[in-house]
Amino acid sequence: MRIIKTHIKTHIKTHHQTRFEFQDPREAIAPGTQVICAHRSLATALDVPYCSLEMLARQHCEHQGWQILSPLMAHQRRLAVVRAQVQEQRRDPTWTQPQPNGSREGDLSALERRLIPGLTSLLRSDLDLAALAAITPHSAPLTLLLRVTQAYCDRLEQEKSVDPAQVYQRAAQLQPTPRPLWVYGYPEWIDRQPRLQFLNAIAAPGSLLFLPSFPELDLPGQEQAIADLQALGWTLETSEDEPSASAPSTTISASPVLASTRSLPVHHRPADSYLNQEEEVRGVLRQVKRLLRQGVAPQEMALVTWDVEGYDPMLQDIAWEYELPIACDRPRPLLKTPLGAWLQGLVAALRSRFDFESTAALFRHPLTPTAPEIIGSIDWGRVRRQHPHTGQSWRNCGAQLTALEGWTRGDRSTWIARLRDVLESWQLEPRCQSHLGDRLAWSSLQQGLQHLAQANPQRLTLEQFTQELLDTLSWLRVAPEPSEGAIAVQSPEAVLGARYGYLWVLGVADGMIPSPLGSDSLLDLYRRKQLRKQGFAIETAFTLTQRQLLVFRDLFRVAGELYLSYPRQIKATPRPPSPYLARFKIAVQAADDPGAIASWQELRQQGLRQQGLRQQGLGQRRLQEDPVLSHAARSWAIEHRRHQGRHQGQGGDRFQGLTEIPFDLQSRYFSASQLTHLGQCGFKWFAGDLLKIRELAEAETELSGRVRGKLYHKTLELATQKALETRSPDLREALLQHLEAAFEEAEALEQLPELAAWGARRKEHLQRLHRTVSQASFLGDDSQIVATERSFEGEWYGFRVRGQIDRLDHTPEGHVVIEYKSRSSRPTRAKNDQGKADLDVQLPLYQDLVAQQLQGENPTESASVEAYYYSLTKGKPLGKRNKVDRAALERFSDRLKTHLNQGDYPVEPDHQQSACQYCPHDAICRKS
Repeated sequence: MRIIKTHIKTHIKTHHQTRFEFQDPREAIAPGTQVICAHRSLATALDVPYCSLEMLARQHCEHQGWQILSPLMAHQRRLAVVRAQVQEQRRDPTWTQPQPNGSREGDLSALERRLIPGLTSLLRSDLDLAALAAITPHSAPLTLLLRVTQAYCDRLEQEKSVDPAQVYQRAAQLQPTPRPLWVYGYPEWIDRQPRLQFLNAIAAPGSLLFLPSFPELDLPGQEQAIADLQALGWTLETSEDEPSASAPSTTISASPVLASTRSLPVHHRPADSYLNQEEEVRGVLRQVKRLLRQGVAPQEMALVTWDVEGYDPMLQDIAWEYELPIACDRPRPLLKTPLGAWLQGLVAALRSRFDFESTAALFRHPLTPTAPEIIGSIDWGRVRRQHPHTGQSWRNCGAQLTALEGWTRGDRSTWIARLRDVLESWQLEPRCQSHLGDRLAWSSLQQGLQHLAQANPQRLTLEQFTQELLDTLSWLRVAPEPSEGAIAVQSPEAVLGARYGYLWVLGVADGMIPSPLGSDSLLDLYRRKQLRKQGFAIETAFTLTQRQLLVFRDLFRVAGELYLSYPRQIKATPRPPSPYLARFKIAVQAADDPGAIASWQELRQQGLRQQGLRQQGLGQRRLQEDPVLSHAARSWAIEHRRHQGRHQGQGGDRFQGLTEIPFDLQSRYFSASQLTHLGQCGFKWFAGDLLKIRELAEAETELSGRVRGKLYHKTLELATQKALETRSPDLREALLQHLEAAFEEAEALEQLPELAAWGARRKEHLQRLHRTVSQASFLGDDSQIVATERSFEGEWYGFRVRGQIDRLDHTPEGHVVIEYKSRSSRPTRAKNDQGKADLDVQLPLYQDLVAQQLQGENPTESASVEAYYYSLTKGKPLGKRNKVDRAALERFSDRLKTHLNQGDYPVEPDHQQSACQYCPHDAICRKS
């Protein structure tokens, strides 16, 4: 169908062809006629210079002396209007709505961003703001939006400036000189009144507007637009090959947003469903690579999705893996580039005054120089241990912060000069030259800084300037890199009217197409619907659905071969197919591409799965040719043996602790904790106590159980020693008197890290220790403390052992070993014969060795020794003082000697895996 502007007015032409041929020999483009194309790809297909209706409108506005605002300039003007309106709102005593806090620039910027969706909708719809304000209650949330929009329009009128959302309205008001036009690539005109008015104003008699004709879609918005054009004098001409629209009517289970239930058979190839987005992208790109190898040119193919931002990163990653030329022609936000991420890291470090996480992230960023003369020689081991969080503490770790310090108040030009100094001294520009995308981002940043420098001079704090900087940069876009010879990733609207041999439409799932109307708290779906009923032509969910349905239908004319696909789930959310598939009678099938390999990575994965490689018979030659596969095969074989492992009687290997190297018992002293580790899990002892594998030292940011235990132990040790030195008859009272001084000394000796709110929290810990010492169970009336931190050494069940007990008391019944625990439950024990962690090793060992030691000191007396754990948090003994099971300990020692003699330290924790709860070796453990 075409609409023609005849000598009376104009002309509309509609076409029904499944494949639209532009250069019809019967209709050569008339001399002097300007061809208007919605997108560059369409102009390329027609072999004409690219010019869109929006470009035409912009050119006319600029020719008449009106400035088209960039997104950044529009943001600055909106911000100024919002500031003025908020101040005026505060002076209005009748205003009852909660007022935004405009005392800070960041609050105003947040309010401005909240208003943008509604403001843009009002500008694009060209509504009568005065009429809308007249029917809106004074205190309604919409009132502020209307005030800001009206004030914004008034300011632009005074400045002779044009917001990008109102280009068509302004261009039509400026009465362009009519000229003959042929307009392609604008299939839908639903609620496009400003664009329609501009087209009518600039189109001379004889102009043509080409439209697809789909009367069976039943789109009242499109029909109304055509009727409006006809009312303006355009005439309608329908192609002779128009098919009958009397398609059979079929009722379907339609989505609530669909107004029609007519079945429209237009496509015979089933849509492919994939498990998830990654499988969908891989399946599509495999088809693309197959066609490229068959000689199809990249320009003959395109990838289309309604969610370009969601799909593009994954498409780029997998295309790199598949070695495919893929390019997205959408500009990227500057803040989402590597340079933008570096700038955000710089701002975070400055705002936090060199907090650990933000400053470490800045220094570790790939764009940050590594030269010692620029950032210093940073000791990263010390950084991990200390977690510096001030400028001085970072300097103590070797960092050089000269360029980042001294950032106090200053005017805007001073702040910009400081930022430029950092960029220059840290050599950011040379580091951005190695990649074209980084060079484009650098150019965009310079434009933003120039724009900031043109603002009115004003004294700013660091917080104000960095917020202004981030707000400014958030509006900057980086031009896409040139994509010669690349396959385009585009939105559906960008390919309408163009011609491709092959077109893939991804993400044809419910919730993606039709896509929901954008979230707007001030102009929500219900309010839009009400305004529509009151005669205001504002976009609603229904009009958006009409547009998307028409665009979806028109995609079938774009390519000779069209492929539709969708993921059955996105992350963890199931996705049914789009209702448009059922509406157009398009079947859905599970994608079937078994064994397809499109990259070296996939080839290696397949190689690992082959049975021959599992048995190490595939291929030593192949493994030697591919070092990556060779390393992967070795790692896979280790994991395969782990899974097969001891469950099938195959035994372990050295990666599971089977060294087959006998261990000489007499060459080593064991501690109670080492014997417990060996009895809990042989591999735990092998990795931690024999190989000495340790986690990287990290600063304690909280008072962990380990640090708290050391602090409590040292405090009681020091307090007890001081109390014993006083020879006071009331030992408990002496302990309590020395407790606070001992706690302070223990803090220094244990090098307690800086902890949040420690001044208040330390009082709680002191009070807890005070309560514990005050308990009768802590020190009985008939008990005497003999020693603290007493060392011992000897032999126990054939093991040479040494250790240190926390406290030794003497009572009328004999001696008692007391082992302090900062926890409220008994410590994890070794495995018994049944594999249950129920065998205590520590207390029996302490009893026996201390008894041996006491017997040696006084051979004439028999030494009776008991032992128990004492909880410093609960203030009472833990568990019962059970009798020692000597037979169980004998069997336990024999089992340990067997493992040591055979050099076999299997990964065999107890049945409940209690030994794994706090094990630091999870990264290397191959637990079945």
